Amino acid sequence: MMENSKSDLSDVNNLLELPAGKWGNKEFTFQLAGLIEQLLQNDFARLINILYRLDVDEQKLRTELNKNPHADASQVIANLIVERQIQKLATREDFDKREDIPDHEKW
Repeated sequence: MMENSKSDLSDVNNLLELPAGKWGNKEFTFQLAGLIEQLLQNDFARLINILYRLDVDEQKLRTELNKNPHADASQVIANLIVERQIQKLATREDFDKREDIPDHEKW
């Protein structure tokens, strides 16, 4: 995981109400999988809402779950969330590097 992506995962921390702290990739994914497991068992609708808000691809989620029928579903979902957040970070970094945008179109 890229170093800067740890701060980008803070929106996941906030949305999922994970305890504050500095997380490594493995620790974060482990904590995230535990929370997802609780949501799978107790509040599936909230999990779906969270996945939607984090923009996790529904088709990719289905594909990964179907490809790994014996895997822990909460771990698969946690990995997809982390992967999506890293993709968002990469997109932001690529966009920030673009210098060919006229000043009047920059935000």
